[in-house]
Amino acid sequence: YRLLDRKGRMQALLVFALSLMTASVELVGVTSIVPFMALACNPQLVHSSGPLQQVYSWLGFAQPRTFLMALGLAVLGMLTMSNLLQIWLAWFATHITNRQQQRLSLALLQDYLERPYPWYVQQNSLDLVNRLGEARQIADLNCKPCFMIVSRLWSVLLLVLVMVYFHPLAIFFGFGFLLLLYTQVQNRY
Repeated sequence: YRLLDRKGRMQALLVFALSLMTASVELVGVTSIVPFMALACNPQLVHSSGPLQQVYSWLGFAQPRTFLMALGLAVLGMLTMSNLLQIWLAWFATHITNRQQQRLSLALLQDYLERPYPWYVQQNSLDLVNRLGEARQIADLNCKPCFMIVSRLWSVLLLVLVMVYFHPLAIFFGFGFLLLLYTQVQNRY
């Protein structure tokens, strides 16, 4: 965060906010698959399930089949929107990373050009090339992974919170199983 300039910090905060929005849209898309699949397996479920029946009557559908088609298109739309947001977020994070790499490279070049002449006699110009490569590595290995990790963490956190809300016992046993598996693997190696 300290490597970023003021504009870069604002853009990083925007990326974090966009990653939260993308995670929310992804959550809605993923959780909307369950009612759609249940309705696809049993179209008459629309008359017996409270929330589905409310949506069915509120939207004024006459046939469960047309409601199923509309629900399928809505799920497809949400998943498409989620994927488009993720693509745009990845592009924006890459854009910010490249901008910061350019800013660091220009600062290094400016420092190099402001040196006195005797300094150039004692230095090799390959040092500048190496430092510019290091600036690229700093940007690529720090900024971009950080943006992607935060984006994925938001998605996982929201999914886990929804699962805890609806099925806390399943989450408890799932994490217990993963912890047991992890300790077994650690003990073996």
